Amino acid sequence: MSLLIKNKPTAAKFQKLSRRHIQYLYNVALRYTANRYDAEEIVQETLLVAFKNFGQLKDEAKIKGWLFTILRNIYLKSVKNSKKFSSSEYDDGRDYLDVLETVVEQIDLQAAYEKKVESEQVQTILSKLSEKYKSPLILYYMEDMSYQQIGDTLGLPIGTVMSRLSRGKQLLKKEILRQYLKESSQTNIVSLQDKRKER
Repeated sequence: MSLLIKNKPTAAKFQKLSRRHIQYLYNVALRYTANRYDAEEIVQETLLVAFKNFGQLKDEAKIKGWLFTILRNIYLKSVKNSKKFSSSEYDDGRDYLDVLETVVEQIDLQAAYEKKVESEQVQTILSKLSEKYKSPLILYYMEDMSYQQIGDTLGLPIGTVMSRLSRGKQLLKKEILRQYLKESSQTNIVSLQDKRKER
């Protein structure tokens, strides 16, 4: 009984500090998984692990980064154990046609990301990216973190952060372009039966 009373202030303090970051955690988890159920599951597990280890948090001002790290570790563990959220499609290093390379440079990723018009498409593509590209992109665009802040959060040197952001943006642009070209070519296809009817 004394243990429950002893932990009650800790539980209240944890709830007070973590509550304001739950939406942020959910948004990050949703970007990782592209699935509401899985995102909710990861957030719940994150909060459980964070509560159990609340005593390890040294600086309350850094709780957001601490929660993100826990969430990211849980996501990586789930990917490793189940391959549930695997995204090897973008990890094979394949190169696209040279035409795509030149057109990709013309796409303004910032505009595409900021516009809600393509947000579902960007979300789907982002969810398929490898975590090493996904995390920096999420932190850069969702949280407006600087390279240094991203490096501190992920435990990476600033050069690695810059490299992964650049490569992640490039992969995102290529896939947006590929889907755009696919959609536009499908709208221009006329069936032979339709051609015959026109005659």
